[in-house]
Amino acid sequence: MNIPNAISTFRLILVPIFVVVFTFNTTESRIAAGIIFFIACVSDLADGYIARKYNQITPLGKILDPLADKLIQLAAVICLVIYAKLQVWVLVIFVLKEMLLIGGSAKMLSDNIGVLPSNFIGKMASFCFYGLLFWSIILKNFNGLVIDCLFALALVITIIAFFVYYFEYQQIVKKTRRIKCNKE
Repeated sequence: MNIPNAISTFRLILVPIFVVVFTFNTTESRIAAGIIFFIACVSDLADGYIARKYNQITPLGKILDPLADKLIQLAAVICLVIYAKLQVWVLVIFVLKEMLLIGGSAKMLSDNIGVLPSNFIGKMASFCFYGLLFWSIILKNFNGLVIDCLFALALVITIIAFFVYYFEYQQIVKKTRRIKCNKE
């Protein structure tokens, strides 16, 4: 196991620790959970950077990295819905988006296209969502309307990113079809 995969595994281990710490639902536990979440965010950046810089991208890493990323985000959203009165629609949209992305990735892999690399808008959407989750974890008494509006904005950016990825996928499919037609 290389260093990026070890970091992703570490992030997976942080998920249940985050949940347990968060569920104490005290100011101190929320700050501790925020620190754990922040460590997961920073380690996500670190494993991606190391994997790309030192050419340590592996098939296992292509699974572990997004899995760890999505599980910590999902755990945070669920905890915030249960303990901090975050609106359930945030969880529903997050789960639907992830299901679409997983389905799209599975389709691309089954079509032997590979996985689309992340782009700027996708990274911006992740950054916004991570930031909002972090502050929502840390701040025990946040203004519901303000945080709902911010999550709505982050989800709009995420939806835009989804469509950008979808159009990139369509371009790859068209190109792949043209190549197959030219070979025949």
